[in-house]
Amino acid sequence: MKNVSKEKDLRVSPVGLLITGKDFKRACEIISEKYPDRHPSLLNTELYKVRLYLIGHAFELLFKAILLQCGIPLADLKSKRFGHDIIVLVNK
Repeated sequence: MKNVSKEKDLRVSPVGLLITGKDFKRACEIISEKYPDRHPSLLNTELYKVRLYLIGHAFELLFKAILLQCGIPLADLKSKRFGHDIIVLVNK
C-alpha cells in the first residue's frame, strides 16, 4: 500500500504535474505529426478538438505545477476557484 501512496504523492507534486503535462503535450504532438493539417476544414473535425484539449490540459498542468511549487495548496488548485480556467491560473 505504501507504494501506491508514494505514486499518488508524486502525481500531485509539482514534478508529477509537470511530467503529466509533458505527456499530454507529447500526445498532441504525436497526433499532429501523424495527421498534419492540410486543409482549413480540419478546424471543424473531432481530431482538431482532441488536439486542443490535449494542449490545453498540458498548459493547465504546467501552470498548476508552477503554482504548487510557489506554495499554493493543492486543495486550492483543485477547487472551483481555479478549476480548468487557464486565465485564472495565469493571473494568479
